[in-house]
Amino acid sequence: MKDASTLQAPLTRLFPLPAAQTTLAGLYLDHRVHTRGTVDRPFVYSNFITSLDGRIAIAAADRDTLEVPRSITNLRDWRLYQELAGQADVLITSGRYMRQSASGEAQDYLPVGSQPVYDDIRQWRLEQGLSAQPDIAVMSGSLDIPLESLTPYQHRNVIVVTGN
Repeated sequence: MKDASTLQAPLTRLFPLPAAQTTLAGLYLDHRVHTRGTVDRPFVYSNFITSLDGRIAIAAADRDTLEVPRSITNLRDWRLYQELAGQADVLITSGRYMRQSASGEAQDYLPVGSQPVYDDIRQWRLEQGLSAQPDIAVMSGSLDIPLESLTPYQHRNVIVVTGN
C-alpha cells in the first residue's frame, strides 16, 4: 500500500447498526469471520471486487493473460481484501494464478501481504491463535503449476487439488 494514511481516513460504517464513525484499518477484522466455522461445519466465504458490468478481469493489451482492470484497483479495497483473507484458514486459488505469478503477471502475492502496512493483520492472526499466514489450496485441472511460483509460499502449507 503506497499511502497508508488512507487507512486512518474517517468513514461511516452503516452496518451493523448503529452507524458509527470509524477508520478503514480493522474494519473487517472486527467482523471476526474466522470464528463462524467449526470443524464439523466449515464457513466458506469469498470476496471479489468487480467493475460495474461484473468483471473481475479483462484482456491485457501486452500479454496473453487477463488482468484486474485499473479502474477497480484501489488501496482501500485492497486493504479490506487483506483483512478478509487474513481471517482465513486456507486461501483458494487457481493454477492459472500460479502460472501468472511465475511469469510476473499476477496482481500481487497472495495475502496476507508482507509489507509493513499489513503487520497489524499478521499480528492479529497470531493473537487469534492462527498462524501468521493462511495456508493455500491450488485448484488445477492440468497440474501445470510452475515450481518457482510456490517459492514465496514455502513457509505455508500448500495443498494442490485436482480432478477430472
